[in-house]
Amino acid sequence: MRGKYHMMDWELQKWSQELSHLIECLTYNQDGEFDLTNWDACPANICKALEHLGWKEEDLDDNGWQHDTWYRFTNPNYAFGLTFYYEGYTFEMKLYRTDQYD
Repeated sequence: MRGKYHMMDWELQKWSQELSHLIECLTYNQDGEFDLTNWDACPANICKALEHLGWKEEDLDDNGWQHDTWYRFTNPNYAFGLTFYYEGYTFEMKLYRTDQYD
């Protein structure tokens, strides 16, 4: 039996395609934010799909006791960065555009 963190190839393609569409929307909407909470994916799978699309994880920040985690990604093909937010207590997940130089 495979665990929740292991993705099959078709799942990686599915999440990569979904995220690619969201990133395209963020290209034109600087204040855009997407709620990924109801996606059937764990944070590790989202990060893996972003890396599959050419995004590089540059920074990881958390505040510990509140279980908030921010993954920051950059891609040389884009003039902006992405932040993937995950809240481990309520399992809230969001993806939003950030200034690459924040």
